[in-house]
Formats: sequence, C-alpha cells, structure tokens
Amino acid sequence: MSKKLKNIKKPGFKTPKDYFDGLEDAVFSQLSTKNLQESIDNHGFSMPEGYMNGIEDKVFNKLDQDATKVVSLFSRRNILYVSGVAAAIVLMFSIFMNRDTQTIEDLDQNLVENYILDQDISSYELASLLTEEELTSINDDIMQEVYDEESLEDYLLENVNLEDIIEQ
Repeated sequence: MSKKLKNIKKPGFKTPKDYFDGLEDAVFSQLSTKNLQESIDNHGFSMPEGYMNGIEDKVFNKLDQDATKVVSLFSRRNILYVSGVAAAIVLMFSIFMNRDTQTIEDLDQNLVENYILDQDISSYELASLLTEEELTSINDDIMQEVYDEESLEDYLLENVNLEDIIEQ
C-alpha cells in the first residue's frame, strides 16, 4: 500500500443526515401489494377444490398406519462380516509381515539332538522318515569310515552308561 492510503482518516462517501431512518418507509410506500398482484396474470400454482379440507386427517392416518422398519447396526450378520474381515486382515499381516526365512543350516545340531533325545524318538521312527536310497548312502558312509580304538573308547565313555551294561 502506498503511504497516501495508510494516512486516510475519512472515507470518501457521505450520506445525508438521517438518510437511513426514513429509507424503509420510503421503499414500502412505493411498493403497493395491490398493484403488484394486479400486474401478475398467472402465478403458476393451482390447488384442487377442497384439497385443504381433508388433508390433515389423511396425513395423520398415513402416519399411524406405516410403521417404519428399524434396522439394527449390530445384527449377527454384520458382526460376522466385520469379524471375518478383521480375521482376514490379522491373518494377512501375520503371514506377510513375518518373513524370517530360516534354512536347514541355521538349525543348531545340538538343539536337534536334544529334541530327539527328549522326545524319545527311536531309531526305527527316524529310519521311517528316510527313503531306501538315503538309508543305503548313510550305511555306506558308516561302513567306509575308519574308527580307531581311541575314538571308539571315547564315544563309549561319553555316551554309554556302564551301569546299564553291567546289570545286563
């Protein structure tokens, strides 16, 4: 803004004294409702004869007869739909968000051995999980292995309970 506009103290418009006091009367004196009604030939709206005589009774009869159907928001069907959608979302997040891929190399050998010992899984049950080809390859590997007396003795001392052998 320029400095001239900032320093203006008086507006540029003036009205005569008591102008708005008599304005309403002046406007209504020029408007005559009879003259306006006579100038309009057809106002565009029409009503049948005797329409207003029985309208009140008809409206109240309609209100009494038509009972509106109330639909509950918490119906069994709606709850089943919502719970199904929620379960699907939770399932989707649990499947797709938990992508920790573990390989067979990640398993600890001692953990597997301890699980097999704790669950009392027999060698026959383990053998039933393997195919014939896998069993023969394991058997060939064992037969080709050369055991010295010292390693065999160490194995027996660590893994075999001598008291069980003596009792038999």
